[in-house]
Amino acid sequence: MSVQKLISLTAVIFLTQMTFAQQAGTSSATFPEVRAVSSSSEYKPHVGINVGVASPEGSFRNVPGYGIEAGYQPMIPFGLGIEVTSFSSDRSIGSEQDNLNRTTALVKGTYNFGGDIPVLRESFVGLGVGPVFDSHSTWNGTHFGIAPVLGFDIPLIQAKQNYMSLGLSAQYVFVSGPSPDGFSLNGAAKYWF
Repeated sequence: MSVQKLISLTAVIFLTQMTFAQQAGTSSATFPEVRAVSSSSEYKPHVGINVGVASPEGSFRNVPGYGIEAGYQPMIPFGLGIEVTSFSSDRSIGSEQDNLNRTTALVKGTYNFGGDIPVLRESFVGLGVGPVFDSHSTWNGTHFGIAPVLGFDIPLIQAKQNYMSLGLSAQYVFVSGPSPDGFSLNGAAKYWF
């Protein structure tokens, strides 16, 4: 998926959701008021696992990817966390096999939406930054990555504390140097304390 397509898709989804929010008369609630956390339940600490598809640029194959994450909400409506993901992809060049093994460790900041509109109230947008560890015959080493992210986490039961959520997130990791950028689409299961 090209960067232009990802940006266009993100813009269309965002504008569509904002249109529905305005029609429902809840646009002010869609963007929660920035304020300090006033109770321990508002910190929303969580841990989770991600499983999905990683798609590095170039002629590398789409492969399963997996990861773990942990985070919390230091100030409403902003989240802060860390995500570690990994995948291994290959491609054939003539008669030779060319493998890419990648692990990323991103610190993520997110903006969490609110309001009453289903899915939108559990949605977030954000940005992750951090090292990208590649093992490859040509660009072996550590590179810098920056990743816009878009997703949602829907609670399985409505509760203020101690619940599970299922969600989906999409991110595109821009990687410095000759290492290929990559898109990933992941399902996420999280436990909220």
